[in-house]
Amino acid sequence: MISKIKLVVFLLPIYFLISCAEKKNNEDLVKSWIGKEMVLPTFKSMERKTSSDVNPILKKVKIVTFIDGSCSICIKSLKEWQLIMKEEQFKELGYIFIISSYDHMVTFKKLNSNFIKLEYPYYYDAGDRLFLKNKIPDEQLFQTFLLDENNKVVLMGNPNTHEKIYSLYINEITKMLK
Repeated sequence: MISKIKLVVFLLPIYFLISCAEKKNNEDLVKSWIGKEMVLPTFKSMERKTSSDVNPILKKVKIVTFIDGSCSICIKSLKEWQLIMKEEQFKELGYIFIISSYDHMVTFKKLNSNFIKLEYPYYYDAGDRLFLKNKIPDEQLFQTFLLDENNKVVLMGNPNTHEKIYSLYINEITKMLK
């Protein structure tokens, strides 16, 4: 029993050190993205044109999110985006959904037509060109960005997954749309 307690006493500080180091790395990553200009897809690469002919790239404030189109859980996150898009403070934004897929969008198109039913334009990133060109981090948490009218990153992180990030987005969007 004493050896288990010694083990916990020994490992607990190491856990906190690793957690603190990871938090610091995440903060540094986010800081390095603020003000960085993103390369966006062209109108020609738009996969879904809607009757409203929305061109999200032309909006003053934009949210860009990269989605793995071969990952059903990632694709289902679009349902959450559809809910956010209906909220009053998010209605004026351009949403740029950039989908990459190793299965040539088969999984995405199947889930979209049967479950997601996304009624908004999206872009197919063939060969991960935009993902690589923009040097997007591999971690899904860091694949969503709030951009200003010059396509520069104002915030990084997914407001669907963290309440703090959601609040930051609300505050920043309110300022940007004034």
